[in-house]
Amino acid sequence: LAHELVHVVQQGGAQATGPAKLGGRNDAAEGEADKVAATVTGGGEAPEVSTGHDPSTVRRFGAGFNQDGHGSIEKEAAGGSGDSQGLKEMYSGNFMRDMNQLNVPKVIDGLQGLPKDVANPKGDKIGGKGAVEITTAVIKAMAILELGPKIANSLVTKGAIGAYRPEEHIDNPMGTGAADTVVTNTDPNKKKGDDKKVPVEVGEPRTPSGTVATKLVPKTPETDLDKIKSKLGMGDKTEVVDTDGSSADADRDRELKGAAIPGMQVENPKLYEVSPSGLGNHIYNSNESVKGRWLKASKRGSSPQGRSEFGAGAHAVEDYFSHSNFVEVAMNSYIEQALSFKNKNASSKAFAEKVKTENTKRFGKATVGTQNYYVDTLFDAKPDPKLKGKVQAAKQRQPVTTGSFGGDDTKVSIAHVLLPSLPKLQNAILQTVDRAFGIAAADGDSGWAKIKAQLAGTPEGSAGVTLLEGFDSAGMVAPVPDLQLKWKTFPISPGIIGDPITVSLPYGIEHLAQSVPITAAFSTYAGIYKKVKDLQALVKQYAEYAKKVLIPLDFLVEMLNEEIKKIEQQVRKAIKQQVTAGLVSVVDSISGRSEKEKDKAKAEGKSAPASKDPNDEFKKDLGDSLDYLHDSVEGIEAETSVETRLKTGDLSQMPKAKVEALVGPVTVVNEETVGKDGKKGVRTYYKAVNPLPPSHSELAKDHGPHAEVDHHHDHDDHDAPGNEAGSPFFSLARPLAVEALRHCDAQMQQVWLQRAGGGDKSLFGDGKTYEFQSGAGGDSKALHDGVIGDSDKNAAEEKKRAKDEGRSFMQDSKAAEIKTMPGVDQLLNLVDFFIAHPDNNAWWKAIIDKQVATNPEPIFQSILRRNETRNKRKL
Repeated sequence: LAHELVHVVQQGGAQATGPAKLGGRNDAAEGEADKVAATVTGGGEAPEVSTGHDPSTVRRFGAGFNQDGHGSIEKEAAGGSGDSQGLKEMYSGNFMRDMNQLNVPKVIDGLQGLPKDVANPKGDKIGGKGAVEITTAVIKAMAILELGPKIANSLVTKGAIGAYRPEEHIDNPMGTGAADTVVTNTDPNKKKGDDKKVPVEVGEPRTPSGTVATKLVPKTPETDLDKIKSKLGMGDKTEVVDTDGSSADADRDRELKGAAIPGMQVENPKLYEVSPSGLGNHIYNSNESVKGRWLKASKRGSSPQGRSEFGAGAHAVEDYFSHSNFVEVAMNSYIEQALSFKNKNASSKAFAEKVKTENTKRFGKATVGTQNYYVDTLFDAKPDPKLKGKVQAAKQRQPVTTGSFGGDDTKVSIAHVLLPSLPKLQNAILQTVDRAFGIAAADGDSGWAKIKAQLAGTPEGSAGVTLLEGFDSAGMVAPVPDLQLKWKTFPISPGIIGDPITVSLPYGIEHLAQSVPITAAFSTYAGIYKKVKDLQALVKQYAEYAKKVLIPLDFLVEMLNEEIKKIEQQVRKAIKQQVTAGLVSVVDSISGRSEKEKDKAKAEGKSAPASKDPNDEFKKDLGDSLDYLHDSVEGIEAETSVETRLKTGDLSQMPKAKVEALVGPVTVVNEETVGKDGKKGVRTYYKAVNPLPPSHSELAKDHGPHAEVDHHHDHDDHDAPGNEAGSPFFSLARPLAVEALRHCDAQMQQVWLQRAGGGDKSLFGDGKTYEFQSGAGGDSKALHDGVIGDSDKNAAEEKKRAKDEGRSFMQDSKAAEIKTMPGVDQLLNLVDFFIAHPDNNAWWKAIIDKQVATNPEPIFQSILRRNETRNKRKL
């Protein structure tokens, strides 16, 4: 509220300059509003606020359902239930899929070296378990700010978040190894470290062992049942072997097992192949993963847990249109049909002619690349022509794949999450620490539970509490020095008669060093604060005695006041340092910022003018870290393709055997080079034998047009600074995802309506029965019924294909269970219908027709940009 009131002051008295527009998250007005709000809510005096800002600029409130996110897709699909609590429950599952990208070795390794005690940086470290406690707390705290405390505290848990798995994100696993993931250790004998001598705790996250390769190995049936399964194509035809001879890893084999294709989700050559239907094999793992989520959602019904599971599965369905080349393949089919004499749609034909003309102008012919199609799909593989008979026209189909997800893609993807979110999270935690000390001082003997209850009344306070408790669980402590009085015996003369007497008087203060868990620091401080007040009263009691030995004790009362202030400042700063260091470590582990670069950033800040905001030093530390991450992803997509990684990147430095486990067969290339000095040399690198997919960063269609200040620069069109074009094909990928989700929402509603029992069975828990409403116009009921009918037919064909290809198919493997839940088979059939090759069906054409007719220019520009993508690779 304080933040928004600042905007009222800023825009007071000014005249609007034009139609409403959306302000950037990081512009000067937002920064000023954050700073003033933090100062006021922390108990400080409000600084002067600038005025005269354009009131036609709409200021962003910290909501999570922005135009680019999964939440906005789900909100648009929800229609009249778009503002319901149930929608946020649904989005929670989706949200956790995005956020579990933080649970990767790069981040865990970067965090586990944090010291438990900021006062002893060379002491004990938080370790792997502590690292996961911090990532969990960060994710949960961001969920509180985005979804609210009730949903975050009940649904966003460590177990529900999980770790990054390629199939959950529909990522192409080529170039990703087992060592790029984490598993939870269950082996009490497992060791880590360069010398493999450090024990790994049971329950600790760790990098899986060995270089994994999954090979097709005939397995002799052991029983009559196994023989029958083998004949039916149901036998397990694979086994996991280690190409470097390292020991087996049960945790790795269990947690990374693929949901559809036999073997692992990574380092599995079968996943690099294209199925007869033209779909990359790895995509089937995602299909079955989604079905697993939706089967759970069906069982849990219209409940927060059911909605969260449904949202978790929806993540891959939505990502399919933005993270695959489905749109590019579909556009080639669309343009071919538009150019044919059979097409009577004038707008689509005019559009297709324009593409043909511009391609000819730019590239010398109407089609591009070795594929000779109008839009480069960035993937030149073909289905095996020997399998043509199994799927009609398979030989002619352009294959659909998703982007590979290497370390730099991880950096780009997580940057989109952290850049706008972490500053808000840091503001929340800094304000929470300040408020906690105010509560502790006011109540005197408050324990953490009492302090927590007062803090958690707002989303910001609840997020701050979650972070503090996460750091607590990680084993972090803060120094909270205690105080006690020093005493000394003085002789006092009784006067003329009697013997001298002695009296013990306080004469100074002694400090006692101690460190306590972070949340205990507040209650410990509260106890010390109360103790100081008691000590001051005690000192005053001895004041009369002190006068007799000419030692006035007034100074000691004042000294106690000063000491408690110093302790508060010291503890407050230590806690803020701890949590800021944790947030900075999360960011730096992703960006790879070195100690030298950190020191440089700190040094550059020393000459800055002194700030009135005591939190600025902590904000600068995180700001420097985020700036470095932002700069490191600028233009990075040109370096992320597997082709580039093999020639000049990380893969070029690996042994051939390891590279082949990650990308399939390669050849070694020795290329003559000539340096700037004229000396000849040889550059050695790898070249893949088979066609390679594009990277996630090259292919992604996640971000719409945006202002430059929004920090989405990795997909920017740098020819148009200040009005960035966003991702190619965003204007198609998003409406396709929304339309697909509308159909899935409607069928999930039908499943829940048909469950036994009473209670609210509505999709969003708001009493409203959800019905499909098409975004493309027309008869929505007829369209939905048509999609359900087509998906049922497709499922029958898919069941046969799955059996022929030796992959799992849930509607077959769990047919008996599914049969007991009306409508579930049709819900699962929709997964195979939407996550499929565009030539399988025609539902998507109405969406593209509408966009071509109403807003063709972004699509046209996207085609031109896509056809330049390969030329921009740094080779």
